[in-house]
Amino acid sequence: MPDAKLHDLPPDVRELVQRYFDFHHILTPIFHIPSILPRLEQVLNMDRTRRYDDPLILAMINMICAISAAHRRNGFETSTVQTRKYYDRAMALVGTTVLFDWSVEKVQILLLGARYLQSSNFPDESWTLLGLAIRIAQGLELHRPPPENLDCIQKEVRKRLWYACYMTDQLASAMYGRPVSTASNTFTTPLPEDLDDDRISPSQLLYPPTPTLSAMSHSIQGVKLCRIMESALTLVDPPLEKIVELDEQFEAWDAQLPSAFRVYEHEPVLDDKKLIMAMRANMTRILIHRHSVVKSLSLLSRGERLTPLSDGLRANMMQNSRHICVRSAEDTIQLVGRRHDTTKAVTGPSWFNLYYLFNAILIIASHVVDPEFRDDKEALAHLEDGMRM
Repeated sequence: MPDAKLHDLPPDVRELVQRYFDFHHILTPIFHIPSILPRLEQVLNMDRTRRYDDPLILAMINMICAISAAHRRNGFETSTVQTRKYYDRAMALVGTTVLFDWSVEKVQILLLGARYLQSSNFPDESWTLLGLAIRIAQGLELHRPPPENLDCIQKEVRKRLWYACYMTDQLASAMYGRPVSTASNTFTTPLPEDLDDDRISPSQLLYPPTPTLSAMSHSIQGVKLCRIMESALTLVDPPLEKIVELDEQFEAWDAQLPSAFRVYEHEPVLDDKKLIMAMRANMTRILIHRHSVVKSLSLLSRGERLTPLSDGLRANMMQNSRHICVRSAEDTIQLVGRRHDTTKAVTGPSWFNLYYLFNAILIIASHVVDPEFRDDKEALAHLEDGMRM
C-alpha cells in the first residue's frame, strides 16, 4: 500500500466509530469511552497531512472502521476488499514497531484486528494476531493486578483489556479446537468493576447506592460463563461426577443471570446481546454434556454393539446428561431460527449463526444415528429445521 494512502479515512468514519461504540464495544469492552473518544476526535479533526503525529490512534480508528463496516446492520454491503483495506492500513501503521515498544494501545489495536479477522473469514490470521496480542498483554503484565501507582481509569482499562483477551481466546479455542493461551491458573487479574464509565474517574470509583446493571455487566457475565466453558473444554472422557459438578456450576451461573440478558420463549429476539449470551450458554452446556453423546457414537463408529441401558442410577444420570445436551442443541436451532430472516442478510459472516448452528446440527445428528434414538421425532424435526437455514 502506498504511504500516501496510510493517512486516509473513510468519508463515513464518524458513523462507523459511533456504530462500534453503540454495539460492538459493550460485547467486549476494551476502552474507557470518555477517555478514548477525545483522542479519536483529535485525530479525526486533524488535517490529513498531520495524522502521522499519532499513528497508534489512527491505526485504532482504522480497526474500528473495519469491524463496523464488516457488520453493517442496515443491509448495505461493504465488500471484504474494502474492510480489509482498513485493517491493512492499521497494521501498516503499527507494523514497524509491533514486536517492540509495547503499549496498551497496541494490544487494543491487535485485539480489534483479531476480532475483525475472525468474523471476516480469515481464521488463521486471526488466531496468529490474537496470540500476538496476548503475548504483548502478558509482557505488559496485564495478567496480574494493576500496579498501585496507576490511576483508576488506567487500572480499569488494563483489567477490561485482559479479560477481552481471555474471552476472545477461550471462544476462539472452542471454535478451532486449539489450546488456550490464557488458562485461568496462569493469571490473577481481578474482574473489572461493574460500573459505567461516568462512575470511573482518575481519582476514584463511584459506586451506586444500590447495585444496578452497567455497560460492563454483560461482559462480566460472559467472563463468568467462559470460566465454566474453559473447564468443560479440558474434559476428556470425564467421570460422571465431574460432569455433574460442572453442570451445577452452570446452573448456579444461570440462576444469577440478570433478566436483561435472558431470551424468553415467545418473545421476539431483538437484542443481539441477549442472543449471543443465550448461544454461548447453550454451547457451554453442550460442551459439558457432549460426552454422553460422543461415547455411544464412538462405539458405533468402531462397529461395537451398544448394550441396552440399565435402570441403575449411573445409567439414568447419563441419559439425563444426553437429554440436556440434545435439548441445548435444539434450543440453539430455535434461537437461530427466530432471528434467521433478519440475520441472514447481515453483511459479514453471521458467526453466531454459522458456528453455533453447525455444532447444534452435529450434536443432533450424532444423537439420532444411535439406533435407540433414531425415532426421536423432536430431534429429527429440529435437525431438518437446522439444515434448511
